[in-house]
Amino acid sequence: MRIVGVHLTVKGKISKSNLLIVSNHQGIIDSLLHMALSPCMVISNTDIQSMKIIGKIMGLLGFVFVDRSRRKSIQELLDPTILMITKSQVNMGFFPEGKSNDGVEIHPFKTPFFKIAIDSNSGVQPLAFRWTHANGSALSQEQLRFFTYFVTDGSIVLHLMNILGLRKKRLSVKVLSTISAEEISKNDWDRKEVAQQSEASVRAAMAEEVW
Repeated sequence: MRIVGVHLTVKGKISKSNLLIVSNHQGIIDSLLHMALSPCMVISNTDIQSMKIIGKIMGLLGFVFVDRSRRKSIQELLDPTILMITKSQVNMGFFPEGKSNDGVEIHPFKTPFFKIAIDSNSGVQPLAFRWTHANGSALSQEQLRFFTYFVTDGSIVLHLMNILGLRKKRLSVKVLSTISAEEISKNDWDRKEVAQQSEASVRAAMAEEVW
């Protein structure tokens, strides 16, 4: 994050390992945010993996790739990922929206990967983040678009160059209340209910005026 010139303002702290970290999703730097806050592997899409240099770097950083268009691919990922989070001392992060939003409206959370938390007896750590400043002043709507990446935009390199072209970038993060494994078990929540709890927490934080 320092290399790409991002200053983080973080409210709260991720207190333990073996958590499933989830957040809103706006662009490619979001994955680095998860990794910056705690030892973390991130589930990302195979369309990013296919990009020669960037995909290789992300693989070395510890990204886990999935083809969301193939239901079987998601299922194939679940068992090794559950084992990974159970046996290791790291967290597993992913973006339940499944695709980037526009920085304002959050997409509904998809449920499959919340099975990881239930089957590994792990808690879920929701995060909410918002880009607030660039070039030393409050972010304009035009500048907000620089931080958003959709696959249909084409060149991810151009997306990164646009971000690098902005100075004094500030990203505000809120570490929200952890949904503990004990709470999930006590309420007998399934993956859909855990997803709903996580989404409600993130949406409430994003709606707050003070960042």
